[in-house]
Amino acid sequence: LEEVGFVARGADGDLHMGKRWSDLSDPNALAYNLFRACATPDLDGHTISLVRLFGNQVVFVDVQLGRLPLPLTPRPGQRAPAASCAGAAAILSAMSPEGAADAVSAAAAHLGLTDGDVERCLQLRHRHRRKVYESQSPQMGRQLACSVPGTGFALTLHVPDRWPEPSTLKAARALNAATNAY
Repeated sequence: LEEVGFVARGADGDLHMGKRWSDLSDPNALAYNLFRACATPDLDGHTISLVRLFGNQVVFVDVQLGRLPLPLTPRPGQRAPAASCAGAAAILSAMSPEGAADAVSAAAAHLGLTDGDVERCLQLRHRHRRKVYESQSPQMGRQLACSVPGTGFALTLHVPDRWPEPSTLKAARALNAATNAY
């Protein structure tokens, strides 16, 4: 494991995660590359998450923790209602109407979703694609999200509820650039 970079030995002899550790669970290094692309001054200190749609929920696949106070800080593996996450709208809006219906319906039986649940989730899809989607909910606070082209993922920036508009616009541009530059 050490020879291939999955683990690294520290100066004290203890083993630590190596440079290629994420390859074990993320063979294309998507999360690593996206979070590296987010290393810009306009995104510094912010909590950023990588989310995937699962029925009418999103799953936080990975999270880069920030320093700014949030109403709720997401954790990897956590699920949240799609309606409370900007990432769901970004993912669904990047798909065709048929693709979005298939994506939500794929987990319907597992989650026990009714046709009404599926339809409510599909209403999050915007007809006209945007670069950045925004949402605010009591569960997840204020978020900006961009779909990651060709992956079925969205990168979500979690921002404080009261954040100046100029800072929001800068961060939205930086987030969009990161999803297209990874």
